[in-house]
Amino acid sequence: MKYKPGDRIIGIKDYGGKKIKGQMGTVRTVINASIGVEWDNDVKGHDGNGYFKCAIGHGYIVGEDCIDFLKPSKILITTDGTTTLARLYEGKKVIKSAKVKYNPADASTFPFAFTEGAGWAFEKLTGLTVEHRNKTENKPVEAKETVKLYCVKGVTPGRRLTKGQTYEADCDGYITYDNGDKSSCAYGSDQWKNAITSISSSLVPLVKRPAKVGEYICIVNKGYHGPELVLGDIHCVTKEIRKGCITTDKNNTFCGAEHNDYLVLDGYTPEPEKPEYYNGKVVCIGNIGVDTHWTVGKVYEFKDGYATTNNGIKSPSDSFDNSPITSFEQIEKRYCGGNKFIEYKE
Repeated sequence: MKYKPGDRIIGIKDYGGKKIKGQMGTVRTVINASIGVEWDNDVKGHDGNGYFKCAIGHGYIVGEDCIDFLKPSKILITTDGTTTLARLYEGKKVIKSAKVKYNPADASTFPFAFTEGAGWAFEKLTGLTVEHRNKTENKPVEAKETVKLYCVKGVTPGRRLTKGQTYEADCDGYITYDNGDKSSCAYGSDQWKNAITSISSSLVPLVKRPAKVGEYICIVNKGYHGPELVLGDIHCVTKEIRKGCITTDKNNTFCGAEHNDYLVLDGYTPEPEKPEYYNGKVVCIGNIGVDTHWTVGKVYEFKDGYATTNNGIKSPSDSFDNSPITSFEQIEKRYCGGNKFIEYKE
């Protein structure tokens, strides 16, 4: 007995008007020289005719000379960087091959790609079309997310950006300004960084993650921590007091915040605050000759807008205007009558 139930076979010629040549199937029963086969496809046969059971149309009994064992087959495709070779094996025997060659002259326009050459070789070997060849694979497109941005420095408020306001870059990266206009380029793009630096440097991304000590956060949920937490307030993290909870310090007021209460101003470092009043040293280079408050050639130091004169008086002390000096340029304007000064640089 050549065949037995369970053998995988292939039709090598048609039989009884049924087109079984090239069709594959499984031997289900052996009746003397007749072989009952359940074919993988509908060959318009029967359901086994009582000898075995199978789907209607898939059963058909044939002679041994109509079939052969289905030998293990494989296609092996290799390349040396120029020639791509596809070989069809039946068992260990190569029964068909096909090769294609890559033209190095096309390298600047079409760099060599093994998958591309393999597609051409496979088509040439089998006659089948590789539909996805030279096309973008249908990979799922990742949904773009919006980005929240906090304005740390105003840019023409009311028209562009207002300090302390939160803006949003849409799914395509564009921001809606105060006046309703859209940004001319997408947030984060090279054009954004290079073309509108005043705006890009004014916006800091708000990120949902646990904050580290020293980072700044924006309160988005008041939670149960009392009046210290104000929505939209910016705080600096001082320490983590327990898992999931940090403390912040603003205006010397300590308050706690859970991780769900805030967003992190990612990468934000505030600019050093400029002193409100003038601090620096000056040298008197001239006075009216009768003013004993200042001595030519002597160095005087202004702290928070005031300097101490020769007489020990905190100046300015004019009864008309004794407000502190705000800049070096203001010193001579405030000291009328010929007093002159230059900045002293150590």
